Amino acid sequence: GAHQFSAGFGDSEDPHFFDTFDNNTWSSLDIDADGNLLLAAPLVGAATFDGTTLTSPDGKMDVLIVKFAPNGDVLFSQLFGGGGTQIVLDVAATNSGHAVLAGRFFSSSVDFGTSGIALGVGLRGDISSGGDGFVARIITQ
Repeated sequence: GAHQFSAGFGDSEDPHFFDTFDNNTWSSLDIDADGNLLLAAPLVGAATFDGTTLTSPDGKMDVLIVKFAPNGDVLFSQLFGGGGTQIVLDVAATNSGHAVLAGRFFSSSVDFGTSGIALGVGLRGDISSGGDGFVARIITQ
């Protein structure tokens, strides 16, 4: 088919972000029933979507989720995390157009906010155990 849109993100001008594969690379993509593209990725540093800059505050990986309309417009972007490293491994679109994220975290907890964006999260990790997993439903509207 024809090219629809392209988008870049991350601190591409900073060469140290290319030291490992894990930094600023996409982890998972899915398309919802309306044709919107969900992108979930670990993010170190900053990324700007539709004029909003999301920044990983502690220099460690946080969970990035972005929802693009079929024409490339940004419908939703959010960074989740907290102290320590959080790695998103997969994203899936729900029938209602939201997202389910799965991943790992290497800290005492992972913060998906308190504003009703994430549902069903109540996890506490243990760094010495090699981290714990998370599953979160994210309301992307």
